[in-house]
Amino acid sequence: MAQIFQTKTKVDDRGKTSHTAEYVLTSGETSVAIDTSHTPGVITRVEITDIEAGLKRARVTSDVNPVAPGTGTNYDGTSGNSGSSSTVEIITGTRTEPIETYTGSGDFNFSNMAAADVKEVKDAVNDIGNASVAIPTTGAKAELYNLLIKGVTSYLAPAISMRFTYVSSGPPTLTNLMKIFTPRGAPALPNGGNWLFTNCSYVIERVNGQTQYRITEEYTASGKGGWNTDIYS
Repeated sequence: MAQIFQTKTKVDDRGKTSHTAEYVLTSGETSVAIDTSHTPGVITRVEITDIEAGLKRARVTSDVNPVAPGTGTNYDGTSGNSGSSSTVEIITGTRTEPIETYTGSGDFNFSNMAAADVKEVKDAVNDIGNASVAIPTTGAKAELYNLLIKGVTSYLAPAISMRFTYVSSGPPTLTNLMKIFTPRGAPALPNGGNWLFTNCSYVIERVNGQTQYRITEEYTASGKGGWNTDIYS
């Protein structure tokens, strides 16, 4: 009678658990009675090989996928698809923004300047030396002028994105793509910031004879004041 001499369990990065049990078959045995307590789930492979005189080795592999498609609410707010298991990834970095959009305190709050005031400052920079163009000397216009005349045209702003990956019983609907939306579980952003649904991709998989969708949604955080509601509503 076949004897188990080794078992292994492995979990991959998608949450699938694989079990392997190895049996030694005695002389004359050509098949193995599988003990499913060591290889639960779906048997995916049985290999029998000769190892030495009169003995064979049987290797049995099974897969268990604990991520079952479910129902409920997707991260993007649409109904009925999201699975029972997911991962959330936060990516932080920096991005370059025009200096005239900087929101600081006092006279360094350039983002509140009127378009005409910003144009006045840029005209003064472009026409430096022209006596007919007044140079700003006070307030935010003067501070912006002093930066631009020194070649400071941009600044580094925080860049934060959030990526959700989950298994679904159906494809994503993309209803809220490129719209302002706060996905469930997203952290609140300071200074009136909000989230924009910016990207979505999915992979179709066959698991245990069923089709499922591994979906990745990505959201991008705004700066102070939030995304423009006239553009992204």
